[in-house]
Amino acid sequence: MSRSRWTLMLAVTAAVLVAAWSLTSAQPRGPAIKPSQLHPADAVAYLQYDGTAAQKPAWEETAAYAALVKSGLWDAAEDWLTALGENEPLAGPIHSLITQVITGGVPQARLDQRCVRGGLFP
Repeated sequence: MSRSRWTLMLAVTAAVLVAAWSLTSAQPRGPAIKPSQLHPADAVAYLQYDGTAAQKPAWEETAAYAALVKSGLWDAAEDWLTALGENEPLAGPIHSLITQVITGGVPQARLDQRCVRGGLFP
């Protein structure tokens, strides 16, 4: 390679590194803002659910855990959804969604005045 090509490659690499560094260093520093503080003032309802996996020890001590898991109801529901999935193509994704919501939670959901006025709720 010629000297001019090396110089060009070095200049391009330096420019990319400087650009990447400037983008990351331009982020504001300070305390993190909670997602719940970013919702507009016209919010009617706000929901955040961490899921059972995040609170596993506490979840396993509840009556709901005994009623759903220890009783075998959850396993029976999973078996039913698995069997249903053999005939219904949407059963698999629905099963995955239900499992994700229960164990992984819902990061945030919001209902605002536009939903109420727009006819979502009569």
